[in-house]
Amino acid sequence: MFGVSVVVEDVVHQMQPAGDLVADLPENQLLLLIDGPSSSRGLVALDPQGLAAFIEMLTIGRVSDRPAVPRVPTKTDAALVAPMVDFLLAEVSRSLQPAMESWWIRNFQYQERIEDYLDLGAALPAKYFQVFSVRLDFTDRAKIGGLVLVFPDRGTPVELMPAVNTRETKKKRPFGWMLLLS
Repeated sequence: MFGVSVVVEDVVHQMQPAGDLVADLPENQLLLLIDGPSSSRGLVALDPQGLAAFIEMLTIGRVSDRPAVPRVPTKTDAALVAPMVDFLLAEVSRSLQPAMESWWIRNFQYQERIEDYLDLGAALPAKYFQVFSVRLDFTDRAKIGGLVLVFPDRGTPVELMPAVNTRETKKKRPFGWMLLLS
């Protein structure tokens, strides 16, 4: 990604009620509201190491092995990483195949930074969310960053519903994905 190796080391997926979402996010995360189809809203949260790695990629063209100092993220941080977030969302969407497994993640893009964790409830009106906690390895372990992707749990659009034959039903394949960005 942007000339730097980024490898997904681990992904944990869970369904979470809206009320638990804020409680489970660590402090000092860069919180980015993302907008999707039909006015749906999600969230991307970057931890201090992930944020530092993204900013280093943009500003000096490499990721240093010096640990990031935890700090409160700024509007400038959000503006800098917004194009990378959009790129990452598009890559994740492309990595999920077939269409039945990826429709709910498609066409999300960065909208704005959320300054206060207390604003999340109003900004994310869905009742339940698909939450992906991702651990990223930047440039052969120069930094290990955390990223949380949050998408509203929405019903499957009618056009993507499988036709059900009364004599035969299809089994669902287990969900899973791996992403390598370089």
